[in-house]
Amino acid sequence: MGCLNRVMRRFLVGINGGNTGEVSEPEGPTICVVSGGISGNRIAGLYPFFRILSMHWRTRLVGTAKGPVYEPFRDLFGEPETVDGLKPTFWMMASLLRMVRGDLIFCFQYNPWIFLPCLLMKVLRGIPMCLLVQDWDLGMGPVHRLPGLHRLYSLNHELYYILAERLARKCEVVICSGTFIQRRLGGVRIPQGTDPVVVEPSARGETRQKIGASEGDVVVMWVGKPRPWKGLEELVRAVRRASEVDPRVRLVVVGPYLPERRHGAVSVAGPVPKSEVPRLVSASDIYAVTPNLTPFSDAQLPTKVFDGMAVGRPVLATRVSDLPLLLGKYGVIVEPGDDEELAGAILDLAADEKGRLKRGIMMRKTFLKRWSTDRMEERLVPLITPLLDE
Repeated sequence: MGCLNRVMRRFLVGINGGNTGEVSEPEGPTICVVSGGISGNRIAGLYPFFRILSMHWRTRLVGTAKGPVYEPFRDLFGEPETVDGLKPTFWMMASLLRMVRGDLIFCFQYNPWIFLPCLLMKVLRGIPMCLLVQDWDLGMGPVHRLPGLHRLYSLNHELYYILAERLARKCEVVICSGTFIQRRLGGVRIPQGTDPVVVEPSARGETRQKIGASEGDVVVMWVGKPRPWKGLEELVRAVRRASEVDPRVRLVVVGPYLPERRHGAVSVAGPVPKSEVPRLVSASDIYAVTPNLTPFSDAQLPTKVFDGMAVGRPVLATRVSDLPLLLGKYGVIVEPGDDEELAGAILDLAADEKGRLKRGIMMRKTFLKRWSTDRMEERLVPLITPLLDE
């Protein structure tokens, strides 16, 4: 083992450009946050944690990217150090080994090409490591399944994901977003909430005009990047069905949605920066989070649910993952994939204005009590502080 460590240290010196000394660090503890796919929307789940950490310690983001940082979060991570995500996997790993340094490694997700270099640095340099897991990557399905054993050269192989799950418990702290991941990996459950924002009521009318909604419309809003498991197509069909009964009902999609899919009852606000989401959501009457039931979605916690709760909108959701647990008795829960039940729930909410108001008030109270970033901070900081004081 000692021989292997000496060989790896020489390798690290080589990829550090021949520098035989230790890498200089700024004064005070430094947390190195490591993530894959910085240019994709998955980075949204990391942001609340990154911001809390950066409020207490020096924090830098390192990771792979196939382009600029994901647009809505482009200016919220400082100046991240990135590795070209289009390069070969082992080239990316070598580059990450060079950049991962500090007093604590905070690894986002357990993708083997990200997680394994972090774990190696933990072992070789004795740096404590915290793993944050929000998605079940095995449920989404790696590229290479078990029959292709000759493809073991690729870290996308399922065996490496299984290995990463087994090694996850070697980290000092494991943070999971939902109960499914917690059952598999252990650790502490801290859902990735959002800020307790306040939107002035006077902004509602102006924002509704911008999205083309009149005061009499009942606006159902969906926020995010369409994916097959997120249930947007089912929601579109349900809104079309509901609008045939109640013409006031319409859907506004905040995010990239194909123009040819638009309909009289469906409009698209397009992608917006993270800072503008609360204002848009506050202009809605019903906030929808309606994922389909798949192995991946049932293990994932949809972070967008907190956008609706934070501004006091009634939330309509499917019975997937921890959504019923998060929303409590004032959320409206329907079975996934049932367009008819979804349309019925929309019509019931559209017809009950006082009920919508009450549900919205209780959603915000629940959010402030349990799921805001203030509550996240109360749980996260005590976990990290001992690791930096060692």
